[in-house]
Amino acid sequence: MKNIILNFLLYLLVTAPCFAAGNGTGTAVFLKIIPGARPAGMGNAFTAVSDDSNAIYTNPSGLFQVKSPQISASHVLLFENITNTSLNVAYPAGSNVYGLGITYLGMSDIESRDDTGALLPTLNSVNNAVISLVYSKKIGKNMGVGIAAKSISQKYGNYSGSSVGTDFSGLYRTYLGERKLSAGLAVMNIGSPVTIADVPNSLPNITKLGLAYAPSSRLLIAMDAIQSSDSALKICAGVEYAYNSSFVMRFGHNQLNKISQTEGICVGIGTKSSLEKEAIWEEGLMSEKEEGSAFDFDYALTMNSEDLGYSHRVSLTYKFGNKFR
Repeated sequence: MKNIILNFLLYLLVTAPCFAAGNGTGTAVFLKIIPGARPAGMGNAFTAVSDDSNAIYTNPSGLFQVKSPQISASHVLLFENITNTSLNVAYPAGSNVYGLGITYLGMSDIESRDDTGALLPTLNSVNNAVISLVYSKKIGKNMGVGIAAKSISQKYGNYSGSSVGTDFSGLYRTYLGERKLSAGLAVMNIGSPVTIADVPNSLPNITKLGLAYAPSSRLLIAMDAIQSSDSALKICAGVEYAYNSSFVMRFGHNQLNKISQTEGICVGIGTKSSLEKEAIWEEGLMSEKEEGSAFDFDYALTMNSEDLGYSHRVSLTYKFGNKFR
């Protein structure tokens, strides 16, 4: 089975430009995978939300909403031992927020055979990696802009290649009374082709437009329109409902696309726990800061396709609290 997967991946590298729409792409489809469990639980309709370290992958400008340093890790179990692991850091400094994202997609080594079918002693490794450096700046009271620079590398057995890419984005939020409304725009993966097996392949250029609306402090509704260089326009939608201050439920739908690793039906849950609160004295009375350090856990179950089944995502986030700003 693993030989079949490797051959299929190599086949995509060479033939996909012939069949893709727009500019076409034959490689780096893993850049379409959003590793965080929170966005996945909402069907990846997160462009206009992007208020935590997941913004590194959904809308870099949204990092301006991060109020205290946070670090998060995510692990995605796809299919046939293919996994995607990421580590993210967001650090606010005044009106600027800096982010670092490291993502690695890999699978167990694949056996090799010669033309006669005899097993060879050499195993083939398959992996993809991207390192993202992100800068977000708050403009005025309700707007942020962001840019991300990416270093991309891929390896398929004896074939490998690398590239660099850039994301540009913006996010605007406003309030209708106590109701929050936001809009986001992101243009992603603008960069040089990756050349593998002497074949240059464009990165999957993606343009995303998102809207999000919070009719109450408990409910968040979001919708994205996503246009990729290798697929038709997709519409994604999701909701997030806070049952109480420590438990969150999510549901979403993402139009299914087998090649780009996006999902159909999505569900998720999340928990929030305050680890510490700093006692302070104010006007002779002892009180607590509203935002102490916190630890969040998120899980999402998403559909790959009828043939490939479901994917599991787990994310852990630690927020350091106001005193570290």
